[in-house]
Amino acid sequence: MNKQQARILGKSRWIFDTNLEPFLNVLSWMVKYKFEYWDWEVISNGVLHTGVEADKWYDYEFSGEITVKMRIARDVGSSVVWVDVDLPDKYQATYKIVTETFCNFLLEDAAKRSNPYE
Repeated sequence: MNKQQARILGKSRWIFDTNLEPFLNVLSWMVKYKFEYWDWEVISNGVLHTGVEADKWYDYEFSGEITVKMRIARDVGSSVVWVDVDLPDKYQATYKIVTETFCNFLLEDAAKRSNPYE
């Protein structure tokens, strides 16, 4: 990573792009925000026009127990997105576990999965 990329990414973390919706759901649970289907529609459309290399991010916030400001950018040509979430210190340990999970495992929607026992 060069100095320009380090400046752009700052404290951002990458996660698999297919994990973005479940990641946002978990983040909303952490801060007691009710994540609605329309939140996902707005965010997923906003993220389409981003690019981490071009320093084009999509900004969004959750207002739950606290207000959480975040920015999200695609890593065009890869299967990841970068997330930069501004959280108070008391949430940092949980947030680290969440981001590590979402960048190390591909999650799938259990409702869409067939039952392996049928």
